[in-house]
Amino acid sequence: RQRQLCIRDSFIGPQQEVKVLVPANDLLGDNWLTIDFRDEDWQSAQMGIGYDENTTYSNEFGGNGNLGGALNGVNNSVYIRTNFNVDDPASITELILKMKYDDGFVAYLNDTLIADANAPGGLSWNSEATTDHSDNEAVVFQEFNISYGCTKCQLCIVQLC
Repeated sequence: RQRQLCIRDSFIGPQQEVKVLVPANDLLGDNWLTIDFRDEDWQSAQMGIGYDENTTYSNEFGGNGNLGGALNGVNNSVYIRTNFNVDDPASITELILKMKYDDGFVAYLNDTLIADANAPGGLSWNSEATTDHSDNEAVVFQEFNISYGCTKCQLCIVQLC
């Protein structure tokens, strides 16, 4: 009888340092998705990014994560980037992305689309979600199986409002 050991590691936690940008135009194109893209001029924050017109999501924001007036009424999209390393990629048999989102998102891992919800077919710098994701649903993690091998990993997310 063989026993299997399941280890759950979190590569990106709620205090993860991220870089965020509310794009003003399409000058970046898809270049911001590459691992070696230089984002040092972007705003630093902790995971939990968005804005709130009232207090529905106030407990969901990380440090500097409430973009308020920088996002609300300015653009429907915000770019979010973070890095993480996987020491032994051969040991990973399943990778799960847990997302809270309002109203949609698109996620890339190492410049490869891995998950999305309520995203338009043709993504652009000012895309908006195709439908609402209720406030009650937006504060609950939804799981996406994104099994994909990597050692040095760049997760890029477009949050769609």
